[in-house]
Amino acid sequence: MEEAKNIFLQAIDKNKPGYLIEQTITTQKDGFTIAEQHFSTESRPVYLIATGKASEAMTLFLQEKLGIRDENTICIARFDEDQDTKEHIIYASHPYPDDKSEKAAEALIRFAKNIPKQAIVLFAISGGTSALISKPAEGISIDEIRAVNKMLLNSGSSIHEINTVRKHLSAVKGGRLLTYFQSNITLIDLMISDVPGDEPEMIGSGPTITDSTTFQDAYHTLTEYNLWKKIPKAARKHIEKGLTGEVQETPKRGNQTVKDHHTFIIGSGRKLAKSMAEAAEEKGYQPILAENYYNTSVDKVIEQVMIDLNQSGGREPKAFIYYGESTLSITGDGTGGRNQAMALRAAKEIDGRTNTIWLSADSDGSDGPTDAAGAAVSGETIGQAKNRGLNPDEFIKNNDAYHFHEAMQTLIKTGPTGNNLMDVVLILKGVK
Repeated sequence: MEEAKNIFLQAIDKNKPGYLIEQTITTQKDGFTIAEQHFSTESRPVYLIATGKASEAMTLFLQEKLGIRDENTICIARFDEDQDTKEHIIYASHPYPDDKSEKAAEALIRFAKNIPKQAIVLFAISGGTSALISKPAEGISIDEIRAVNKMLLNSGSSIHEINTVRKHLSAVKGGRLLTYFQSNITLIDLMISDVPGDEPEMIGSGPTITDSTTFQDAYHTLTEYNLWKKIPKAARKHIEKGLTGEVQETPKRGNQTVKDHHTFIIGSGRKLAKSMAEAAEEKGYQPILAENYYNTSVDKVIEQVMIDLNQSGGREPKAFIYYGESTLSITGDGTGGRNQAMALRAAKEIDGRTNTIWLSADSDGSDGPTDAAGAAVSGETIGQAKNRGLNPDEFIKNNDAYHFHEAMQTLIKTGPTGNNLMDVVLILKGVK
């Protein structure tokens, strides 16, 4: 299982924010170039906003590369008690927003309002932004937003559905941050995508991206997952006002206030998966990379992977690589994340298969509210667990994959990677 973990880590290392920035931006005496588009900095100040799990790393590299000063920078990162306090870095909470997230959003609004005319503004955004900057819409408290977020994350709804609701309960998401900038700045989004499909409006709930979703879509999601009557009354009332037109919709295409606006996706799950394929090939495996991302339940992902494994022929060893974001309905009170749950359930599917390894992991290093990125299991894991008196079905029923993997020493612990590029699944078949 070490080989699968090494392939994963090698790919993570090749997709670090600094590397992605180096591949994206070239500098000249009078400015910089992105994707053959030149931005002149002559007589124009450059400002930097960075939010998300990759924000600190992106801030460090962008400041160094473009000479952006601390006073022209605001970085909103994930809170950690061991972090050093810096004036231009604000730490907020993830995955559930709290008062730190609200204060961070308010600081961001103040910063945006004070950016002068004609400035160039780089907005480095990565996964985790939705929770880290969270200013509720008028009449809703941050505790109520936190409750809605928790219900959505435990419901089995997709990240697209979750972010649709988030955008319609927010004062900054869904393009609303645009309203705080001077209209004649140049705004450049540099995005590291953590959402299936890499849609800019869904990455971090799109603070600077005009929104195609509506209050009706948010209402549909909440009713679809039987949450409408469970969410706090203030949130429900706000959406009802949106449905009747009493509350203004999120900004739509053609109505954006910032006209000189450019968006670049510099990192994605697809790029990470390609790096895994390259690493696997270097180790002698024939890589088979999924053509499209997955965006469905854990069980359906496993079902599709097993079909691919059973239908595969030809020479071995092979490495099957998938990427995306699965969903998991939480019914028990155990500990774990969707990748740990997937690895446990997959262990039952590959039980008895010799020389087969299954790895499921989150690229940010934290799967669910745990200190593990995911887990790696083999065709022998279930048999070994039963020999130790462990019942895998009980762990599955209680959503307690973490403690199963902890007992079996199958957890993958990387620590925070400083990035967020969705989840990956790697199956090695024919391991020597």
